[in-house]
Amino acid sequence: MVSLKINTLLAYYIYLTGYPMPVEKNKPDEMFEIAANMFRLHGYCDTDIDDISKKCSVNLSLMREIFNTKTNVALEIMSHIQNHFDFEILIHAYDKKLPAYIRIESLSKAIEDYFIKCNGGCVFIKFSIEQMNKDDAFVEPIKRYFDSLNDAYKEIFLEVYQPDQAVEVASRVVSDLQGALIMMRVDGDIWPLQQFTERLLTRLRADMSHM
Repeated sequence: MVSLKINTLLAYYIYLTGYPMPVEKNKPDEMFEIAANMFRLHGYCDTDIDDISKKCSVNLSLMREIFNTKTNVALEIMSHIQNHFDFEILIHAYDKKLPAYIRIESLSKAIEDYFIKCNGGCVFIKFSIEQMNKDDAFVEPIKRYFDSLNDAYKEIFLEVYQPDQAVEVASRVVSDLQGALIMMRVDGDIWPLQQFTERLLTRLRADMSHM
């Protein structure tokens, strides 16, 4: 997979080739966010590397030299998003100093904030629909993403349920989350995601009251 250190690659390429540095260049994080949003809006098939280079203000030849294919761009975006989820969002599930309800509240708020910013778009859903059965390179990162969500919810639910039930509830919650994100895109409104969060918190409150 292409290294995330895009600035280093750009500098090295320019050093080797003498190719001029673009006048305006986004930082790596900004570039990945722009490209990810294009995939969210238009899907994998209707987004090409030429459009990404223009939107990111990165020279097309440079973009092709670094990434080579659109698949590599998509893989790097998934890696970038996965890192964000691991260290900024899912981390809330693993703070065992806090009770389960507080952890699920913090996790839910972080997920809501992320997807509201993205207008409900999820590149992993897009890529799983369009590419998972066409290109094996997409299978592992997509599976990794959904497994990480399952594991995070399971970690919290183990405090409330027996292990088998915690696994089952976590799987159902992840499925419900994906449905809420799809409906958020369909309706053009954040309420499906908010309703998902409220249902989750209501159920957890009720189940914890019987402990």
